[in-house]
Amino acid sequence: MSEPGSSASLSVELRGSADAVWQAQHYHPFVRGVGDGTLEPERFKVWVRQDYLYLVEFARLHALGTARAPGCTRWERREPPGYRR
Repeated sequence: MSEPGSSASLSVELRGSADAVWQAQHYHPFVRGVGDGTLEPERFKVWVRQDYLYLVEFARLHALGTARAPGCTRWERREPPGYRR
């Protein structure tokens, strides 16, 4: 890890240590096919269906976790830093 005061930022260091994974994901044939328009429509349809199933369960998991979280008795609206209405 970076020493305090070093010129390398933590994000640069972490990105560098994950470069092989990042490259594999970025250059995956499915991702490249979506990007350049050469992915077969049927393969994309299968992915959309599977992603839908995943996202439904993902939302259920987070809703359950939120409902069971200790001290979470009400929702609070929090504005991001620098947000103006």
